Amino acid sequence: MNTILILFTIIGLMGAFDTLYHHEFKERLPWRPQVKSELQIHALRNVFYTLIFFSLAWVQWQGVFAWIFLAILLAEIFVTFTDFALESKVRDVPAPEIIVHTALGIVYGAVLANLIPEVLKWKELESGFTFVNYGFFSFVLTMYALAVLVFAFRDYFRSLEIDNFRQTYSMNLTTPNQKVLITGGSGFIGSKVAQSLIDNGHDVTVVTRNFEKSIQKFSKQIRLVESLKNLSGSFDIVLNFTGETINQRWCEQSKATIRESRLQMTTELVNYLEQRNIKPKVLISSSGTGIYPASLTESFTESSTLDKSSFTAKLCQEWEAKANEAESLGVRVVILRTGLVLAIDGGVLSEMLTPFDLCLGGKLGSGEQMMPWIDMHDMLGIIEHLINNETIKGAVNATAPLPVNNLEFSQTLAKSLKRPLLLPTPTFMLKLLYGKEMVQELLLEGRAVSPKKVEENGYQFKFKTLEQSLHNLFNKEK
Repeated sequence: MNTILILFTIIGLMGAFDTLYHHEFKERLPWRPQVKSELQIHALRNVFYTLIFFSLAWVQWQGVFAWIFLAILLAEIFVTFTDFALESKVRDVPAPEIIVHTALGIVYGAVLANLIPEVLKWKELESGFTFVNYGFFSFVLTMYALAVLVFAFRDYFRSLEIDNFRQTYSMNLTTPNQKVLITGGSGFIGSKVAQSLIDNGHDVTVVTRNFEKSIQKFSKQIRLVESLKNLSGSFDIVLNFTGETINQRWCEQSKATIRESRLQMTTELVNYLEQRNIKPKVLISSSGTGIYPASLTESFTESSTLDKSSFTAKLCQEWEAKANEAESLGVRVVILRTGLVLAIDGGVLSEMLTPFDLCLGGKLGSGEQMMPWIDMHDMLGIIEHLINNETIKGAVNATAPLPVNNLEFSQTLAKSLKRPLLLPTPTFMLKLLYGKEMVQELLLEGRAVSPKKVEENGYQFKFKTLEQSLHNLFNKEK
């Protein structure tokens, strides 16, 4: 029996890693409406594992009940294969997760090879249940049983409410049937802009490095190209959202990749526009609020002094300068200095959801650093406003009018999720994961940024306060 108990202990450890690392933190399954059926399968499988773990810890099923226990063991195989088949249909399962699933299957097969002969011996005994105690193993398997039972309830009840997290985005341009070119159109912001413009009746072309990912994201009325070299003709609107994610561990190589991914594509884009006989009416190019100095007290507008020292500030200034070269071609250029865009399926909020949902979230550092946030609906609303209003040009702050500090953000998020705010997030762990420079610039420093230009030009925010934005995200009042 010791071999069986050891193997189940290994299964428990591997299952915990798979659930917490892959399902919760990497894939964020409880926040993705498209995997609703997968969550329900996980809940059912966890019920089976609760019975299996608890039974092996304390109970021996005898006589006719041995057949019932054997049926539970075999039913778990059917549920697991159903899960494997389902998850491959509803999402792209990463290779490390597939490896863990395969290893779990092998270990479970070894368990059955050892356990089934033991269960067949139990069926020869008088029908009933016999109490057993395997000491340390009984304790460990009981902890496993309780843990998977908690996640069984969590996954089931989350599947009942997960449709509330669906968001519908829209844009309405005053000029119909426009030709739109989007670089970075398969990304967090670009994909939503692209689909919204398709739905609004426009002809959208997306430059993307990942065809398969892009095909899954969009409806069929879209053109995908790998390079600007594959394009001919002209466009009415050009939107530049290209760039490697900045939310990663910084080293010299990753920083170079972050920089080059922005500057190279923007350079190619300006060169492409230069070669067109008919120029677009507008080029909207991304930048970031990290271009302003970190401050606990000052609020920055588009005309404020820029930072000269940080990596993000230097990057944004280079990026903006490259995009502004299109002005000499007679193109109206708008630079979108984007804040922390809030949506469940990406950006800073998606990184925070799992720890806060598991009651592990907390403020970062002192919590006094400002967070210039903006709801995704307003992000698209500002882009729509900039396209429709041909007098607006230059830098534009894409942030909500009421920024909050990190402590206020954490408190509001915890309240919206109906979770307690317990301990601060250990910054040393973040520095180990992402590097000291990245954590300092992006997480521990901040600034209040005001959307002065769009407000003066008549834009009306849908979500002015963080409470309104989060309430909309979690309570389906779209």
